[in-house]
Amino acid sequence: VFKKVAIGIGRNKSFTPKILLIFIHELMTNHILVLKHVSRPKIQEDKTTGLRPVDSRLLLPVPTRSKPHCPVQESSISVHIITQFGLHLFRMALKRGKYKSGCKEHLEMLDPFVPILSEVLSSRHVKVLSRALHCLITILDLPLPSLQIHVSEINTQLFSILRHFSHSGGVTTSSNQELIAIAFKSMTAIIHDYTHYKISEDELRLLLSYIEQDIDDYKRQSTAFPLLKAILDRRFIVDEIHDVMRKIAELSIRGDTSRIRANSRNSVIQFLLDYPLGKKINQHLDFFIANLGFEEQFGRESVIETLGLEFNKFPQKVLLSNTMYFFVPLASQLINEESPLCRQMIAEVIRTLLKKISKEKRNDINTMAVDWMSHRNLVHKQLGVQIIGLLVDVEQREFERRLEKILTPLLKCLNHDEMSEITEDKPEEEDEDNEERDESSLDPITGGDHLIFNTLVTMEKIFTECGINTSNSDLYNLYYNIWDRIQCYLLHPHTWIRLISSRLFGLLFSTCNMEEIIELLVDEKSHIPEGKVGLDFFAKGRLMNLRKLKQCFMSQLKAPLLSEELANQTMKNQVFITKLLLSLHVLTKHSVSTEETNVDNIDIKKRKIEEEEERGDKEDNDIVTPGKELGHLIYQMDRLARYEAGHYPKEPMKRSCVFKWIGAVAMAMGSDNLCDWLVRLLPPLYKELSDTRRTGGEDLHNLAEEVIELVKGVCGKDVFSSAYSQVCCLAKERTVKRKAQYALEAVANPERNIKRKWRKNKLKRESKKRKTLERRHPSTSALVFNKTFLSIKQEPFSCSF
Repeated sequence: VFKKVAIGIGRNKSFTPKILLIFIHELMTNHILVLKHVSRPKIQEDKTTGLRPVDSRLLLPVPTRSKPHCPVQESSISVHIITQFGLHLFRMALKRGKYKSGCKEHLEMLDPFVPILSEVLSSRHVKVLSRALHCLITILDLPLPSLQIHVSEINTQLFSILRHFSHSGGVTTSSNQELIAIAFKSMTAIIHDYTHYKISEDELRLLLSYIEQDIDDYKRQSTAFPLLKAILDRRFIVDEIHDVMRKIAELSIRGDTSRIRANSRNSVIQFLLDYPLGKKINQHLDFFIANLGFEEQFGRESVIETLGLEFNKFPQKVLLSNTMYFFVPLASQLINEESPLCRQMIAEVIRTLLKKISKEKRNDINTMAVDWMSHRNLVHKQLGVQIIGLLVDVEQREFERRLEKILTPLLKCLNHDEMSEITEDKPEEEDEDNEERDESSLDPITGGDHLIFNTLVTMEKIFTECGINTSNSDLYNLYYNIWDRIQCYLLHPHTWIRLISSRLFGLLFSTCNMEEIIELLVDEKSHIPEGKVGLDFFAKGRLMNLRKLKQCFMSQLKAPLLSEELANQTMKNQVFITKLLLSLHVLTKHSVSTEETNVDNIDIKKRKIEEEEERGDKEDNDIVTPGKELGHLIYQMDRLARYEAGHYPKEPMKRSCVFKWIGAVAMAMGSDNLCDWLVRLLPPLYKELSDTRRTGGEDLHNLAEEVIELVKGVCGKDVFSSAYSQVCCLAKERTVKRKAQYALEAVANPERNIKRKWRKNKLKRESKKRKTLERRHPSTSALVFNKTFLSIKQEPFSCSF
């Protein structure tokens, strides 16, 4: 009933804010005294029983349904309900924002309620206390004069509530839980906002004991941490606070949820920064350093985040005096850590430490890293290389002064003895007839691989920040040897090493001027500018070096395990090589015979393509010309797209790279040169556009259409139509010829024909079974497809290009 009355009063527009406050004030003032003197009825104990035992033969009195009646005054009946009603009205008025903190009139009307709320807090009715505390929390933020006077009295009442309800047999009911939570919030607001009021040491110890108990209870942690933060903000000091903070430090690592760990970390950092701990700070630092190897990953992450906060907020003097104390355990954990996320976090924390310390300390760390790289232990070498990479990230261009001491150990790490057999291998030229390929050597995870990978990553950082070209003669020779070594890793079995090597060559290509490279390759007597490491690299071997790079990048694209990032980077590198070959071919075009370059004669063109298909990938190693290399590269790209379309039609990655490469090459050739190579470039696009089922996906088909439009815009519609019709005729002739050849093979070698039909029927059955399962169970279709795909991948990789 009172709730409905309160709702009606709240909606009644006749109750202005002033009238409503007057009504509430009168309602609560008239009953506050009665509420204060109401005491609980005491049941009189029967004092007739003494030491003499009760005679069991006497009849017991008839039990009653209610407790013994104690007479009370009529005015005290249901006083707490009326008070509760008034508090409900007051809270509703405050909650709806009818009273503004900037209005002086409103503040004057709210000020008399402070002593009333202070008196109500002496009640023992839980609901009355809860609503009174709700109102008190709202007005504690207001600049009311009475709050400064009665804050001590309110604080005393809050401690009384906490003593009576918090630990009297435990909190069992939801109303008690709400009351205790609101009481802690009110206490937090008083400690945080009313800095002139100082609580006693006994009261502080009592609060710390409450906090120590509540942080273990997930229901009370939401109020314990704000109260602890308010105490730390006021910098209260008692002996018990050190014990509480040690427990908070343990909770920051072993906490069940991320929110608890974050709150604990912030409290520990605030304690370490604001309190004069002296030598006691070493105990806390030792605790976090010792737990870098905590058994659970979330605990290690919390420790690393805590150290990161310390490095960001600690004074530089503290970090300078404890640099090695922090650095050595973190560097050790950087190698021993199993989680990739934790390793990244440790690397970021070490970067933060390196930024905060002085150059002298960084010099000491650099010397230590060089010693580690010179060590025989593989783990020490890897750690030294990673630390050098972090130093490059911090110092950037300033790291150039350390290159003379760093590059020699880095080159030794690249020439590691365990990987000498792999790195010395030359890229094999793949033959169409060689259909067997060993996949067992792909992606070996060894310590040598990790060392090489980290060394290459460090070299990428050095070349990015300090540049590739140098005028220092000593560094020049080291750079040249490093690039010679990087070229050996383009065909490393590990995919990561292939990727970083390709990225390094992409960085090298971006710093080279193509005109200077072409001039150098055309004129062998041309002078190489001083400090141009990239030009010197291309000058070695000249066209043969270009041919090796082309073969290495082509082998990367042909790999069965190819990531998208590696495919894109390799495609970009191959575009650069293609542009070089094209420019050289244009310059030497007058020395090329008409039969090799004239595509106007269709008969000559057909005969040339047929000869290339019969010859396959066999090249004339004695004579290397740009035209031959460019034609062979176009042929290999065509074979790569056809092989993927025939064996893995639902994997469009390699075909996408081929299409992008065609578009880039067409733009580089221009309308004058594109006509000579157009018939060779169009077959992959024609095959994709003629596929009505679009097995490669809509994205691949749209990409092919975009490239076709780009090529058409470069060469013109007439030239494009003529070349496209020639490609269609050649494709049809090739289909007829292949069917005739299959018919002859069926007669000449029937056993092979039967095996081919058996494999074809087997694939059809598997495809039919997969499609049936997809219709019945759509959720498991992806799993079935992956199993089928893996079974295909396990077969020997046979690539006939």
